[in-house]
Amino acid sequence: MNKWGWILVGACFVAVFILVGSSLLEARGLVKSPWMGRLSARLEDRPWGAPPGVVFVEANPYVNALAGFVSHYLVGVLVLFAVPRTVRRLADTLSGGRRSLASHLFAGILLAAMLLAIALLTAIFAHLFPVSIVLLFVFFIAALSGVIALQFELGRELLRRAGRSGASPLATLAVGTLLLFSATRVPYLGPLVLAAVWLTGAGLVLRTRFGSGGRWSLEPLQEDVQP
Repeated sequence: MNKWGWILVGACFVAVFILVGSSLLEARGLVKSPWMGRLSARLEDRPWGAPPGVVFVEANPYVNALAGFVSHYLVGVLVLFAVPRTVRRLADTLSGGRRSLASHLFAGILLAAMLLAIALLTAIFAHLFPVSIVLLFVFFIAALSGVIALQFELGRELLRRAGRSGASPLATLAVGTLLLFSATRVPYLGPLVLAAVWLTGAGLVLRTRFGSGGRWSLEPLQEDVQP
């Protein structure tokens, strides 16, 4: 095993340590994750023939952490099988290093600000109000696709440097998902990491025109059309 192989093993060990450690802190009430907590629900029977009511209960932090990782990974698997070529093109675009990531993050911030401005303006008019929902959905899909590409590229790059370039795409995604998801669970810094990752993913999709590799242009509207 070369140097990068040990780095990969160490990174995965640190990721697992973060997941367990953050869950332990949440279980003891020392840290409260902003997106975890009262997620479980059960039905409670009521007397006198009243319909059952929904009661929320505190979900186990360890279950939350495991379920979060598994759900993120399974969503990524679905996207890999649905649009493998798109994920490959998005991942290949990320090979530019830190400067490329910074440009994607900046593009994601601009995209979020632009969509927010459009959503606020269209929300004033009743006939344009659904536009806000559509824009939120578009941003979510773009960001999710970009995040999955980030996870895949992170795992692929680390495995390549560790001499495991022939690893399965599913294993590659698992490594990247573990590392990125654990980073979002770091106490206090996790929400900032999550926002940065999602904005970077959205910017990546925007700059690559949803992975098509083309550029945004109005030239097709100016082309002469033969009758």
